[in-house]
Amino acid sequence: MNFLKFLPAGIFILLTTQSPGQDMFPITLTEDSQISMLTCSPGQELYSTFGHSAIRVKDPNLNLDWVFNYGTFDFATPNFYPKFIRGKLNYILSVSDFPSFLYEYMMEERWVTEQVLDINREEKQILFDSLRINYLPENREYLYDFFFDNCATRIRDIFYEGLEDVEFDYSETTSDLSFRDLLKPYIGPYPWVELGINLALGVKTDRIATGWETMFLPDHMLDVFRYARIERESLNSLLCYPENVLLEGKDLPDKKMKLHDPLIVFWGIFVLGTLITFIDLKRKKISRWFDRLIFGFSGFLGIFILFLWFGTDHGVLVNNYNLLWAIPFHFPAIFILIRKTSGSVSKKYFFITSVLMLLVVVMWRIIPQDLPTAILPFVLLLMMRALLLAKGSSLTT
Repeated sequence: MNFLKFLPAGIFILLTTQSPGQDMFPITLTEDSQISMLTCSPGQELYSTFGHSAIRVKDPNLNLDWVFNYGTFDFATPNFYPKFIRGKLNYILSVSDFPSFLYEYMMEERWVTEQVLDINREEKQILFDSLRINYLPENREYLYDFFFDNCATRIRDIFYEGLEDVEFDYSETTSDLSFRDLLKPYIGPYPWVELGINLALGVKTDRIATGWETMFLPDHMLDVFRYARIERESLNSLLCYPENVLLEGKDLPDKKMKLHDPLIVFWGIFVLGTLITFIDLKRKKISRWFDRLIFGFSGFLGIFILFLWFGTDHGVLVNNYNLLWAIPFHFPAIFILIRKTSGSVSKKYFFITSVLMLLVVVMWRIIPQDLPTAILPFVLLLMMRALLLAKGSSLTT
């Protein structure tokens, strides 16, 4: 019904608005032109979790209404998924007409907020020319970096470099938060996604982000631009007019604890492991199949973290302290050391593992990296089972 309601107006605008592909050069903006920043609220799909930013250039006298979007990529790129995983995928600056851009967010029921820049015609022309130069085929691709070079930071840089005497005021915005802390409100409603991201991100994401750096998130950039100022004939005035809500959407549901949340699942595995350990001690027999499962999982996860560290170009995935408990050597250990007859090497290996797990648990809150709380019961389980395997000489198989 929403689609049918907006369809007639959408068709009219599309037929009367100049296409971005027509006469990209040269275009001289008029006094009635506007340049604004669009901020789109987070969506329910994983790719839209953190929201989006774009630049709108509007000139009614030229019948021009375009959106410059730094957040697009080409699925036809050779080896698309390997490049995406390894951090070698180029993103693309695309241009579309504003109605088409808005229609997508209308269908997804997401908020779209506009901040029109209070700048003169010459400054608008400089920004517009910069965007058009960026849109040239030889310039429109860039190597995406989620924290430091994304669809939001590109817009921040265009405005900052194209306008003189712009000052950002961070005193009214979020401060003293690490990159990891800044992500929490967005990934919190998706606990398994949150766990996966926190397992993959290394210690660099626990550094406190500067005010400038917080603008990698569209919502934070909107807040910073709300208080940004620009020099005007010895006057210090706001860079943007008060924002306009172009499209009202639905707020995402609040996070609610569910039975399949990671914290509950891993505590459940810990309880199961404790029960199995109690039974093993009672009957003096080790359930090695269970040890192969948990140590195999830990080892496989460690190998994957190592791949992210050394096999990709994502700088925030290096120096990952999760390797203190997700030990890659556990994967071959399930084939070599967890046998029916445990030798001295196996007992020493698992004794050292139990001591290391104990140290990780004791130092959980003082390790430089914020390790995911949901995984703590699994580390306790690894410690308990490693002690049992180290004691294997007094147990039968």
